[in-house]
Amino acid sequence: MNTRDIAGTLAGLFSELTAGTSGEAFILNSGDAGLLRSLDLLSAAEASQSSNGGATIAAHAQHLRYGLSLMNRWAAEGGNP
Repeated sequence: MNTRDIAGTLAGLFSELTAGTSGEAFILNSGDAGLLRSLDLLSAAEASQSSNGGATIAAHAQHLRYGLSLMNRWAAEGGNP
């Protein structure tokens, strides 16, 4: 698949997920803050607090950061992900 044909669309969707909505929304609800602004609202203590023994928000954010770093490396270097 040649992603150049959909690169603009993918960038717009990723921007909505990370920065929130401005105008028409495709993935989030209109007016949603997005991941980064939602995380900015939490203190380190809140992000590190487990709920019912589950993973913390900080752990989920780290997992997402790691996954994105792997995708970026794959995009830059190629190979088999």
